Amino acid sequence: MIDEYGKQIGILDFNEAKKNAEEKNTGLILVSEKANPPVLKLGDYNKYIYRLKKKEKERNISEIKEVRISFQEALGDLKRKVKQIEEFLTEGNQVRIRMILKGRQFLHLDIAKERLNNFIGLIEIPIKIINEIKQSGSNLIIIISKK
Repeated sequence: MIDEYGKQIGILDFNEAKKNAEEKNTGLILVSEKANPPVLKLGDYNKYIYRLKKKEKERNISEIKEVRISFQEALGDLKRKVKQIEEFLTEGNQVRIRMILKGRQFLHLDIAKERLNNFIGLIEIPIKIINEIKQSGSNLIIIISKK
């Protein structure tokens, strides 16, 4: 059993632990039932759940944002999308870049990959490539993140 300040009280019978919680006007929280003996903690259950959710939220800050470009996109539009990608990366998100191919553009996959690499070269922030360029249906997809 652990008290509300994190100090280990010791191994107690459940009835003793319950009595101890009632004396201190707190609840019993089951921290780990798989441990032998199970670990209980004195404290407010709602605060415990709140802290767990807060920790989970802090771990999952990074999202995957997506930016779509086309095979024949103009340089000005590409520069605008580069700024958008740089914003996403500075926020700590990963970015999935999707190049959409239509019609006969499938015949020129090598040119499409070259254009996608040139687009990635426009990004001024140091990046690391998480997933290399892959073809998925009618798209070329690459996932990047900030170094």
